Amino acid sequence: MGVNNSDVNNLDVNSSDINKIEFNVSDYKVPTPGSWPGNNLLEDKAGWLWFTEMLGNKIGAVNIHNKEFREYELSTPSSMPVGLAVEEDGTLWAALFRGNSLAKINPDSGEVIEYPLAEESALPSSLVLDGKNRLWMTQLGANQISLFNPETASFKGYPLPRQDSNPMQAIYDAQRDALWISCANDERSYLAKLDLGTMAYDVFLTPTPTAQPIGLMLHKGNVWVAQGGAGSIAKFTPDSGQWKEFKLPGDKSQPVKLALDNQERIWVSDGGGMGDVGGNQVAVFDQNTEQFDVVEMPVRGAKPMGITFAQDGNIWFTQQGANRISQIDIEGI
Repeated sequence: MGVNNSDVNNLDVNSSDINKIEFNVSDYKVPTPGSWPGNNLLEDKAGWLWFTEMLGNKIGAVNIHNKEFREYELSTPSSMPVGLAVEEDGTLWAALFRGNSLAKINPDSGEVIEYPLAEESALPSSLVLDGKNRLWMTQLGANQISLFNPETASFKGYPLPRQDSNPMQAIYDAQRDALWISCANDERSYLAKLDLGTMAYDVFLTPTPTAQPIGLMLHKGNVWVAQGGAGSIAKFTPDSGQWKEFKLPGDKSQPVKLALDNQERIWVSDGGGMGDVGGNQVAVFDQNTEQFDVVEMPVRGAKPMGITFAQDGNIWFTQQGANRISQIDIEGI
């Protein structure tokens, strides 16, 4: 395991670095009241956007073309689905945070199969598929990432290199054949890189010790990080070890997830952690000008969380507190 104290270049963005642009936002209510649509929004090939319903105990989807909703009830009551993955054939996987299990959902039949975790209170938090279509799960309580074997319905755990890491999200890096994991320890946050060839970890400390990284995104070999505890997004360049931070507008900002549009702008959901709403806004960052635009939520406590750039050319995001899936029309902006 290698630990890297990387070079840091901090950039604070103040009010003079904020552009004001009018965005057209359309909202669509989730059918189940108080469902609490989750931190993930994943699109399949047919244009369905999939999300977890954390309090509704369902997996939901909205079609970007006709705005039709689908919902699938999970087997275990109050299981709190959080992480989500969608295979090429449409098979859905969900990490059940309170159910302490992995759920497989057939979207055609509605069949749900659950696979319990061996560790008590493992607290599964996110899912990711690697280049071989293998399914990985981060586990907050077990302080590890696990590989699921569908043939034996078992998990092989790879403990994280530091105690109490609080792994929040994992993404697959095809260029390096590795997994990047955001580790949101309250006192010493870091990124972990798991090499899938050697199964060895490297540790990259965040420039802000209490950054509490959550969402991750890859672009042009760089790792972009939503730093909830620092109110910023960060760009990490693995080849040089250099970091650069960009402060979001507003003193309450707690960014959660990231999405890249077709103009290479980075969209940021700023909905905060449990019991908070952060800046209650969606921000968009221009990599060329290093400026932010913001879309403020009209509903107090709307809590934007999951976010994605869909095949219709628009940005879609969840509003947990407002129980909505929303679309930002970005054509011509």
